[in-house]
Amino acid sequence: MKSQIMFLLLGASLTSTEAVIAAPALPAPRGRLALAAAPARMPQWKQTNRMRVHVPIGISRQGMQYAPGVLKQFTADVQKLDPHGQPKQLSGKRQHRLGNLVVTRVYEPQADGKTTRISQAVIKVNYPMPRNKTDASRLALQQVVSVIQKSHLRRDKVTEKDMYEAAMRGIVRELPDKYSYILPPTVAKQSNQMDHGQFVGIGVTFGLKNAKSKTKGKARAGFELIKVNRGGPANRAGLRKGDRIIAVNGKKAETLQECAKMLTGEADTTVKIRVRRDKTTRTITVTRKAFDPSPVETRLNEGIGYLKLRAFDYNSYKKVSAGLTKLTKQNGKPLAGLVFDLRNNPGGEVNNALDIADLFVGTGELASAKMFGGKPMMHALADPVHTPYANLPLTVLINKRSVSASELVSGILKDHKRAVIIGETSQGKGTVLSVMPLVDGSQLALTSAYYYLPNGETPHEKGITPNISVKQARANYLRHKDAKPGADYVLQEGFAQIQRGNATKLLVQSREARQAKVAAPKSE
Repeated sequence: MKSQIMFLLLGASLTSTEAVIAAPALPAPRGRLALAAAPARMPQWKQTNRMRVHVPIGISRQGMQYAPGVLKQFTADVQKLDPHGQPKQLSGKRQHRLGNLVVTRVYEPQADGKTTRISQAVIKVNYPMPRNKTDASRLALQQVVSVIQKSHLRRDKVTEKDMYEAAMRGIVRELPDKYSYILPPTVAKQSNQMDHGQFVGIGVTFGLKNAKSKTKGKARAGFELIKVNRGGPANRAGLRKGDRIIAVNGKKAETLQECAKMLTGEADTTVKIRVRRDKTTRTITVTRKAFDPSPVETRLNEGIGYLKLRAFDYNSYKKVSAGLTKLTKQNGKPLAGLVFDLRNNPGGEVNNALDIADLFVGTGELASAKMFGGKPMMHALADPVHTPYANLPLTVLINKRSVSASELVSGILKDHKRAVIIGETSQGKGTVLSVMPLVDGSQLALTSAYYYLPNGETPHEKGITPNISVKQARANYLRHKDAKPGADYVLQEGFAQIQRGNATKLLVQSREARQAKVAAPKSE
């Protein structure tokens, strides 16, 4: 379907070899169309042998509004000269196509025999009309970019690239989920390095702006440090978990992405971070360094191993396997149990999470994922051959900042009755983010599927509920005469559940359930 915008040009005359086209004053626009200024008169053009049609930007004779940048200046041959250099005597209608313009003229020879008058000229502007609302929105976006480039007062401060990047971010922000995001090229590069354990930065994870104060209910400015990597540059410089970033190098950041961009940079460069701690503010200078953002922390406690995983990157499975091997060698014999700490773990790479869960689960289903409409995306089963710790008593520690992949692992171990889960209900992110590089170097992380645990349910918006809460863990710990105020109750309960044999009892129940399932006759 084509649109036709009509322009009526009257009173034009062609004398000798010169063409002059003029238009009468346009009527004053009315109503909402009056927002666009209509020129009082079209400009006149003179050029030998050629006619120029200059279409102004504004309101047409018919009162239809059209977009700047769509109609510009076009040229076309009006006629050919005779051998004497005089115009041929023309009469009737002639049409010329000028790209998307169709110009129809009515020629009237004059009495002197030398002049041909153009009594009427009608210009039709043909360009694709939007077939639906989606097409209209697409064309409107192009119009917005075009208008800003031509007419905005500060157009020198914004490039076309900036506008399209802003449009991409806006599209992702409007999606009906809070986990999809888009990273600009520089931040995407840093993110990829971090995922592969080659991060250069300061080593912090920070949260959303304007978190509510529990005491006064007022919004607090800045971004809260959720995690400060132990041994990382920020940790060595004195930043602490709970500090709120107020400014970076003297500038305030309005978004998480903007703050991340300010904090990242080359190795051995410094960044000044203004933070609020308690009721005071201070500026801390941090030198960016290359470091492992998700190291595995291990220690041994009376034959029971402790392993903390800070994030799931592309090397997490190797790191956890190496940590378990290290603990076993330090103990000199098989471990009596393991406390697996996933508190404050923001998640990450799903395949590594499944491989880690498979270390402890002998047989059965691990997890599945389904896309839009229930279309299967993934179905993971345990590998009974590569399960070296299937008989290791296990407790898992989680809290409300255990997210995504950490919820996947703890949920699998809970459903298989392989671990006693201790702590707080996890955040409840049961979706799979598919990360895709874009042609400009940016990176899109898009929510593409729900994942489901062995029990057939998704933890999305529900989280993983612990077997033993923080309140129960605290009460159990304070019963001991050697209890110390301010202790890590959840961690102490993790060791206690193994020492009391509760984790072993759960392991036996899990083994018996698997054996009964294998021995059960299959239904026809």
